Amino acid sequence: MSELSKRIIQVQTELKAPKDQYNDFGKFYYRSAESILETLKPLLAKHELLQVISDEIVLSGDWHYIKATVTVSHGEESLSVSALAREQESKKGMDESQITGTASSYARKYALNGLWAIDDTKDSDTNEYRKQTESKPATGTRKSKPAADPKPKSEPEDFLSYDEVLEIQNQILTAMGHTEGATAWRAMLKMFRVTSDTLKREDKSKYLKFFADWGGESNVNGNDK
Repeated sequence: MSELSKRIIQVQTELKAPKDQYNDFGKFYYRSAESILETLKPLLAKHELLQVISDEIVLSGDWHYIKATVTVSHGEESLSVSALAREQESKKGMDESQITGTASSYARKYALNGLWAIDDTKDSDTNEYRKQTESKPATGTRKSKPAADPKPKSEPEDFLSYDEVLEIQNQILTAMGHTEGATAWRAMLKMFRVTSDTLKREDKSKYLKFFADWGGESNVNGNDK
C-alpha cells in the first residue's frame, strides 16, 4: 500500500463530519462542503496532505453541470475524485452567479464525500432524521405552536430534497456516462410526467427501477403511449 493511501485511510478513520446544518423549510439536517472542510483541514495538516479543489463547466445534452474535482497529494503521489451537480434554470431569490455557486457547493460536497468516505445517503425520513428532529433544542426565537390534531406531513416532505435529487443524478451519470445519463434522466421525467423539483418521495423506488431497467431512449419511446 502506498504512503498516500495509508494517510488517506488515517484521515478517513479520524474524520468526524456530523450533519450540523438545519434546513427550517425542509425540516432536515445536512452537512455542507464548508463544514466538512472545517473539520478536515486540521487532519490534512496533521498527516501532511495537500488538498486542492477545482471546478469546471461540463455540457451534457441540454444541461450544464458543475464538475468539482478534489485532489489530495503527498509528495509525488496524488488521488482525485470528481462529482457533478446541475445548475437549476432558476431558483427563487437567487441571481445567476448564486445558482452556479450553489451547484458548485453541492458538487464539492459529494466529491469530498467520495474521497473521504463520508456517508451522506440517509434520507430525511429515516430513523436518524426523526431522532435528530425530536431532539432539536428550541432556539428561543420561535414561538412553539399550540397542540393540535395530527395532520398529514407538510408538502415539502412529500418530495425528494435537492440533495437527494443530486445524489440520484450523480449515481446515474457515474454509471452511464454524461450523455447517456442525461438522456435517461430526461426520459424518466417524461415517463413519470414530473420535473426535477417535483419527484415524489413515495415513488423513489420506481425512479431507481427505471434507471436499472434503462435500455436506451428508443426503447422508452417505443413503449411510450
